[in-house]
Amino acid sequence: MPRRIKALLDLLEDETGRYAAASDAIAQQTKMLALNATIEAARSGEAGRGFAIVAQEVKSLATSASNAASDFRQTIIDRLSRSTDIVDELVDELEGARLADLAHAFNDLALRGISERSIDLRILATEPSIRSFLQDLADVEKKAAARERLRMQFAFSDFYRNAFLVSTDGTIQLSIEENPTFMAFNLKGQPQFERAIHTASADQWSADEIWLNPQGNDRPCVFFVCGVREHGLEGGDVIGALYLEYDWGRYANSLVAVQGMLHQNNRKGDRFLLLDKDDNIVGSSAGDSFGTHYPLQKSGEKRGSYTLGQKSISFARGEIENGFGGLELCSVIEREMRSPEELLAVLGLGDESDRPDGAARDKAA
Repeated sequence: MPRRIKALLDLLEDETGRYAAASDAIAQQTKMLALNATIEAARSGEAGRGFAIVAQEVKSLATSASNAASDFRQTIIDRLSRSTDIVDELVDELEGARLADLAHAFNDLALRGISERSIDLRILATEPSIRSFLQDLADVEKKAAARERLRMQFAFSDFYRNAFLVSTDGTIQLSIEENPTFMAFNLKGQPQFERAIHTASADQWSADEIWLNPQGNDRPCVFFVCGVREHGLEGGDVIGALYLEYDWGRYANSLVAVQGMLHQNNRKGDRFLLLDKDDNIVGSSAGDSFGTHYPLQKSGEKRGSYTLGQKSISFARGEIENGFGGLELCSVIEREMRSPEELLAVLGLGDESDRPDGAARDKAA
């Protein structure tokens, strides 16, 4: 609505200027006619004296009309211009705030979805078969039982790509996808592994980075990690770590698709983006390449909006609250602003604004 008001004010400013100019032109023509009449009266001598007085009065009235038109133009157009500036600020504040709210809701949806997935991780970490294997790594039957339990999780969700168990020395002891190169990698010293090993309770978990996994055909993924404790929920020493590899690409695509359908304030052509903590694109409704840096202004702020050319850009940041300072996301909404012509068309004034003075009224009559 504020943009429609602005378009209407712009139209009023334009039409006021045209009508004032037309009035000034009429006054100038009237002055010329009065001047010609004065000359003709002088040529007529005594007989034209009365006509000369009338011509002088007409000239005086024309001058007054011209001055009034000039004063009207300067005063009214100046005030209309100031009103347009005020509405510009109002547009930025209202529309920016509304889209920032939408970006915040989008970001909250993304982070909540990740947090809810962590329930699978924590339940698995307390499973007796998982705990039993990590306490007796040499037992083949226990390893098979642990593997089967992890496979069961995959049967109920196609968003998981891999799952693996790591002993406290960083050695990968079991993986659903037994890639030799991957199995040979030791996780000791890796930040996410160290956090998992040093957790204080079975409820603590981590998901801290979205990246392209070279062992998974460079597909975008996020790893859920938590410590496995000796007595499960009852606690005890940490005996290893459980990792779940989550298909971030599919999740991000589903998010932007749902976002485009759910909100009634969405407009065709809106661009939804998900950025990581370094403002690199990790999800896009426009098919942007993963990892492309997005030049977000006000990048140090948690939430905000600004205009860039004909685009309104709003954003909101957030992170998973899991006690580790985990995954951070920033949701961005880009919206192309309607042109003044489009807004006037919405108001039913588009055609009339392009007509010459009086043409619209004459046509209507």
